Amino acid sequence: MNKILLYLCIFVMFVSSPTLAREFAKNGKLIIVSIADQKVYAIENAVLVRKSSVVTGKPIAGYRTPTGNYTVLMTKNYHKFISPVSKNDPRWYAPSNSYGAVKFGNLLYIHDADEWRNCYGIACKKNYLVDGSHGCINVSRVFAQWLVSWTPIGTPVTIISESMNSYLRYQL
Repeated sequence: MNKILLYLCIFVMFVSSPTLAREFAKNGKLIIVSIADQKVYAIENAVLVRKSSVVTGKPIAGYRTPTGNYTVLMTKNYHKFISPVSKNDPRWYAPSNSYGAVKFGNLLYIHDADEWRNCYGIACKKNYLVDGSHGCINVSRVFAQWLVSWTPIGTPVTIISESMNSYLRYQL
């Protein structure tokens, strides 16, 4: 990823959001999730530190991962997810354990899903269009644990629908 393009992207992205700009300035960290790429990018001081394949929300079931700008509200080494709806509701899901969770929206998390998922990214036979999440961003346990240790509270999170390459070109 071109460092100059990334700097320009970050500048343009935060011009309209002073809060995100302040948070980025504090620690130089940024998380970008591309729904089209099914990737998460961890960026520090305009350098790509790490990336990982993801599974985002299943759009045809109404569980689309919402795009936009957020900030990290909480990180947890362990979190038990319990469905907020009753078992007879079609949106219900079984309780699950996560060993790395980053909360960045009201009910939005980047968290591991190794308990029930063995493939991440667009190359999976059952990708997010067929077997997506309820809106969260599923990652491997190894990446989730790393992300929890790397991410301070307040780190900006940007969810984009397009590919990272298209997004960078659009920002310019």
